[in-house]
Amino acid sequence: MSRETSQIEETVEAWARARLEALAAEAAEVASEFYLRAAQERAERPRDEWGRLGVRVRAVRAERAAPGAFSIEWFTRRWSTGQGAGRGPSRRICGAVKATAMPARP
Repeated sequence: MSRETSQIEETVEAWARARLEALAAEAAEVASEFYLRAAQERAERPRDEWGRLGVRVRAVRAERAAPGAFSIEWFTRRWSTGQGAGRGPSRRICGAVKATAMPARP
């Protein structure tokens, strides 16, 4: 491979990395705006009208992923008071918390 070809590849890779970083930052900003707007809507609506949609931006860390790769994930959420059907939080969810710190189940 010639020196010129190598320089072109490096230039293109640097441009692509910079563009991916900018896109990831823009995606994270849009996701934040989504949550701010959702919070405003929740403040004005009863709980049974709250949306369940969420969005997150995650870096792709797979071995074969391009440097700077990211994904935008839409998902549904569940709202809970933490007492669901009179019980405390799931022990599976709180697995890292010592049993003595868990709220007692009725």
